[in-house]
Amino acid sequence: DGLDPGVAAIVAVAVATETATSVFSGNEAALLRDLAAHLEQLPAGVITTWNGTAFDLPFLAERAERLGIDIGLRGTSWFDHGHLDGYLMYRSDVGRALPVSCGLKAMARLVGLDPVEVDVEHLHQLDPDLVERYVASDAELARELLVRRWPAAGSWVVGTSAMSAR
Repeated sequence: DGLDPGVAAIVAVAVATETATSVFSGNEAALLRDLAAHLEQLPAGVITTWNGTAFDLPFLAERAERLGIDIGLRGTSWFDHGHLDGYLMYRSDVGRALPVSCGLKAMARLVGLDPVEVDVEHLHQLDPDLVERYVASDAELARELLVRRWPAAGSWVVGTSAMSAR
């Protein structure tokens, strides 16, 4: 069950900034350590996720805890970064005004972006290059959807006073 952090390992994680997208994959423990080191060295800002509050961040935290790795994640704050969950923001206004899904891919398509789509049920069986493109696409889409709504999105940031989009 890929949705249960009690049994499913993390396959890949991506971080998209204004200048680059970094993908972390491979051995789960190394992936988590590399991700944490990467986030720790970035200037304080805002980490954006799509449904990260309910799924991604708790999943990462549990996997790291199971492996005995401190990744700097405290609730929804990561090191000196605040957190902005795009799904919650879009659901609160777009989802109330329009009869559309507020899922990442649906929102991306709605505004003319082209998400990479894969069969996530078999993510662990896909070609590693496709997995990297998929997770990079998700990170880039989440960032783009929130940057397009900045500065209004800034009021949704939790965990820090840093208000610069990343």
